[in-house]
Amino acid sequence: MEYQDVYDVKLKPKILEYLMNDQIPNENDHSPQQCDLQRVVNAINNLGLLSESLPEGTKNSKICEDWAIAVDSWVHRVLSLVSSSRSRKCWTGICLLGVTCRECSSNRLLAWYPVWFDKLLANIQPASDYISVKVATFASLLDLLKRLGKYSEIKKDVTVQAGKLIQPVLDLLLDSEFSEVLMVSSRQCYFTASF
Repeated sequence: MEYQDVYDVKLKPKILEYLMNDQIPNENDHSPQQCDLQRVVNAINNLGLLSESLPEGTKNSKICEDWAIAVDSWVHRVLSLVSSSRSRKCWTGICLLGVTCRECSSNRLLAWYPVWFDKLLANIQPASDYISVKVATFASLLDLLKRLGKYSEIKKDVTVQAGKLIQPVLDLLLDSEFSEVLMVSSRQCYFTASF
């Protein structure tokens, strides 16, 4: 089999599998594998590894099947990290779920968003003590809700899902430590925007 370059659609499932096996920690592995998150996110974004979108005129069911299997594996790995009791792995999974929400196909998003929303919501409940996990969770929830806002056919359900955030958000705003992080972040945004 010949490949033109890294943008060749035949390579996308293989590259995704490589990133997952070489760069993404496994929840069951207790060794402290580090994830080069920037490298992974750049590859996902630049190569469209989660899009499952074949170029026009390409009809190859084997490529579609391989790609769907690779993305399924990716989603399951990311979700296992989101549920991790180890804060670093949980944070990594949450960040990667945000990227997945932005980059996956519409069909996958519409099929999985209730599960993704509930997994993220669990990480802003009071049981999660890590501020970095909560901040990453809000960023990923924002990615998910922004993307879902483009689909009028699920507007009612998305509104119900978003309503589940009201109490946890109010609880966090009343948490002095989290409020301080938000104030520092908003000041940094203000000063960045001012220059």
